[in-house]
Amino acid sequence: IFLVATVLRAATAPRNRTDCPSDFCKQDPDIGSGEANLFRWFYNHKTQSCKVFLHYGGRGTCNVFNTMQKCQDVCGRWRSPKHSLKYTSEQTLPKRARRTDIREEVGRLRNRKERVDHKIKLAMRHT
Repeated sequence: IFLVATVLRAATAPRNRTDCPSDFCKQDPDIGSGEANLFRWFYNHKTQSCKVFLHYGGRGTCNVFNTMQKCQDVCGRWRSPKHSLKYTSEQTLPKRARRTDIREEVGRLRNRKERVDHKIKLAMRHT
């Protein structure tokens, strides 16, 4: 079990940042192609904030983080100066507001995954 957990963790972990392009915080996140259902974070350079998404495992772009804090620490420097006051940090929000936002996003992602799974099942019946 330990070996399987170690392999799964390695296969679904974000890439080593040293092999990433210098502007990887501007990359779109890659949802992965595995069987895992993991909540990860990516930096959205358009909104200049970190967002949660459902990651299926495997390695993709470098813009994938295990925590919001790591995402902010690594990519927060990409915030443009003109927006620095508007998007200071999600840490300034009350904890309850952050948790609510995350729960809503997680619920939205789960619903989307359920719809995709349903479409796959329907397609499999017709083959």
